[in-house]
Amino acid sequence: VSRLHAFVWGQNITERSAEPTSDSDYIYIIDNGEATIIYYIGESTYPAVPDTLGGAVTKYIEETAFNYRDDIEGVEIPDSVIEIR
Repeated sequence: VSRLHAFVWGQNITERSAEPTSDSDYIYIIDNGEATIIYYIGESTYPAVPDTLGGAVTKYIEETAFNYRDDIEGVEIPDSVIEIR
């Protein structure tokens, strides 16, 4: 595994891979086969949002979905997500 090291304004930045998550890590709703993430309740500080939740394509993320946790370092969002609202 290669690691990216960089300095930005004097800070050392290291590339990190997101951790896979599952349906149970989210509170979400499904409407017409499209999932909207309401809250992230998982344990990862760098979650990878799945392409599908509850069998529906993950299309939307509420803008406050990751505010429940104050230690989130980053979120990997799949191409299936078309809007953060």
